[in-house]
Amino acid sequence: MDVESAKYWLSWLDFGSKLAVILVVIGVGYEFVEKRFGAPLHQVIEDAKNSQIAESNRVAAQANLEAERLRLEIAKMKAPRAFTPEQRANLVAQLKLPSVPDWMREWGVEVIIDNDDQEARRFGEELSADLKAANWSVRVNPNADRRAMTGVVIEVMLGLPQLTDPAGKLAAALRSEGISVNGPNALSTHDMYPTIRVRVGRKP
Repeated sequence: MDVESAKYWLSWLDFGSKLAVILVVIGVGYEFVEKRFGAPLHQVIEDAKNSQIAESNRVAAQANLEAERLRLEIAKMKAPRAFTPEQRANLVAQLKLPSVPDWMREWGVEVIIDNDDQEARRFGEELSADLKAANWSVRVNPNADRRAMTGVVIEVMLGLPQLTDPAGKLAAALRSEGISVNGPNALSTHDMYPTIRVRVGRKP
């Protein structure tokens, strides 16, 4: 009885030993296969993850740049119109006259300022000072007709090059320094006299 029992258990132990060897072989083989074929797959997943992170960072950076651009744009819109010392020097240099023309000496360039708007009043006075520094004869009129008193509007009697040329030059000079200008436009029929009119209204 003891011999039969011993043979029975030894057969199971032998089977277990062989099974263990087989499992070890399978484990070693699987480890080899995992290293051989699994590593590239892991790398594909890692590369995809890194690519996704890089793309997310790129999108976030782009969004931050756009937000900053909009912030600067809004700040620019809210900021009062003003020339830096360099811009004022450039403006005067572009508009400098060797001498005051007869029509300008007689009539002057009329600068109409919206006196109810502090920003427009300050900018209109600054612009008038720069025109005077460029040898333009300027008449500042804060109490005239307030038509189109938004932004900067230049009006002139059309058909007279001695008026339209400096009016166009003034508009171009202001635009070159970042100031939005409407015109030169024609003076209304009841205002037909040889002058250039510059309306300075509130900032649009």
